[in-house]
Amino acid sequence: MIQFSGGIGSWAAAMRVAAQHGTDNLVLLAADTKAEDPGLWRFVDDAAALLDVQPVIVADGRTPWQVFADQRFLGNSRIAPCSTFLKQRPCRAWLTTHADPADTILYVGIDWSKQHRTPGITRGWAP
Repeated sequence: MIQFSGGIGSWAAAMRVAAQHGTDNLVLLAADTKAEDPGLWRFVDDAAALLDVQPVIVADGRTPWQVFADQRFLGNSRIAPCSTFLKQRPCRAWLTTHADPADTILYVGIDWSKQHRTPGITRGWAP
């Protein structure tokens, strides 16, 4: 299971996992924030086609601006309600319904400049 953002880090993680384990059980899980550039979705589709898998796209249904209005809070670089509501919760809901923690490994691709986020990612995505 790849937490697939459509960025180069998650793409590289998907390629490594596919090379090491094959693609029979590979899932590219992507969250649609309703605000991404169309080029991101082309990249997701191209990566999925290269791996011969169908991406799983989950969505809350709101845009970041709708989340800001609903939360009565404008997100910033320190607190990101959009990430919580538009990415983490929809992905977690899908995982809870479709993935057994006993036999699922979740990969999150980040690059060297974001390694400080690893402990929080590990804690946040633990079953």
